[in-house]
Amino acid sequence: MKTFARPVAFVLSVLIALALAACNFGPSAEEIIRDGISERMDQLSDPQSQAYQDMVNSLSGAEGIDELGLDANEVVDSLFGELTYEIGDIEVDDEAGTATAQVSVTCKSLTDVTTRFLTSALGDMGSLIGTSTQEDMLTQAGDLFMDALEQTDPQQTDLELSCTEGEENVWTLDESATNAIASALIGTQQQ
Repeated sequence: MKTFARPVAFVLSVLIALALAACNFGPSAEEIIRDGISERMDQLSDPQSQAYQDMVNSLSGAEGIDELGLDANEVVDSLFGELTYEIGDIEVDDEAGTATAQVSVTCKSLTDVTTRFLTSALGDMGSLIGTSTQEDMLTQAGDLFMDALEQTDPQQTDLELSCTEGEENVWTLDESATNAIASALIGTQQQ
């Protein structure tokens, strides 16, 4: 019996070693990609994140924002305050070191806000010309822009984001994916 037990024990130990080697004790590529996309998207609506503050700072320095009486924090908060996303399927090609993630982003479209603003401004500003100062007209335009921003409903855009694996299982969004996210936020992404 003892002679029989040794080969069986050896085979079992080899099988266990192979099974353990096949197990990935770290996160899978899909988990790494999902976490990376989540982190990036969460930054867009988190007032404490660097990405959010960069948007506020960029808008604060934009020409005309002060003349319109707009507060950059209010604009960014209204634009991205209702931003949501859902990460769907992620297909990983381990051999090629690429992946594609399906992501649905729901947010206000800056294009829709601008269209609503221009439509409103053309109707309302016409009555102010000649009867108001330039400062009054700019303040009115700022109010109309904020109204347009608040009245614009979020819309869903479905994205296909490409990722590439770098060294040590580090995955990054391709430039096309970054552009797709930006286009969805602006409202120029094709649905």
